Amino acid sequence: MTASLTAARPQLTAATPLFSPFSLGQLRLPNRIMMAPLTRARADEHRVPSVLAAQYYAQRAGAGLIIAEATAVSRQGTGYDNWPGLYTADQQAGWRKITRSVHAGNGYLLDQFLRDGANRRDDEYGGTARNRARLLREVTAAVIGVWGSSRVGVRISPLSPTNGMTDSDPVATFTQTADDGAAGVRGLLQLPPGAPRPGPGRATAAAARWHHRLGSFPGPAA
Repeated sequence: MTASLTAARPQLTAATPLFSPFSLGQLRLPNRIMMAPLTRARADEHRVPSVLAAQYYAQRAGAGLIIAEATAVSRQGTGYDNWPGLYTADQQAGWRKITRSVHAGNGYLLDQFLRDGANRRDDEYGGTARNRARLLREVTAAVIGVWGSSRVGVRISPLSPTNGMTDSDPVATFTQTADDGAAGVRGLLQLPPGAPRPGPGRATAAAARWHHRLGSFPGPAA
C-alpha cells in the first residue's frame, strides 16, 4: 500500500507552477507557497517572541508568503501562556522580521463580531450583517492607514466551527465581508475540506463570489 501511494504522488520540480514567482498587489513573491498562521506558543514569559520563534520562521523562510500567528495587542487580549504580544517595545523588537496581517477567522475577536452565533449586540456593531462587519472595516482601515493596502490582508473562515463559532446565514454574512473587502483589501479565503466551491446553488455561488471579491491567492482555496 505504501508503494502504491508513493507511486501516485505527483513529482514536483522547479518547473512546476507552484514554484514560479508572481505578483500579489505590490509584492513580488518568489513562489506560490503560502504559510497560514499557526499558533506556536514560543514567546517568553513577557510574551516576547523567543529565539525558538525566530528559528521556527527562519526554517520556513522559503515560502512565498508567511502569515504570522495570532498576536495579542494588549495585556487584556492574551489567551494563554507563551502567546506572543505586540504591545511593548520589547515585543515589537521581537517581531521586526515577521510579516503582518489582520486575522478575522477561526473564532477570534473579529470573527466573533462577524457571526451572529456570537454577536448578540443591539447597537451599531450588531444585528445586520453590515453592522456586524463594522469592526472589521474599522480595524482594517486603521491598519491600512499605517501599512498601506498592499501590505494588509484579511483572512476569513466562513464555515469553520473552531472555538464554537456558528452563523445562521454565512452566505449573507461573508458576502457582506467580501463586498467590504472589494474596496482594495487582499483576502485569504479559508474553506475546510468538503466546503462549497464555485458551482451551482446558493452556497457554492457565494463561495465563487467570495473568491472573486476577495482576490484570493491563485489556485484552489485551502
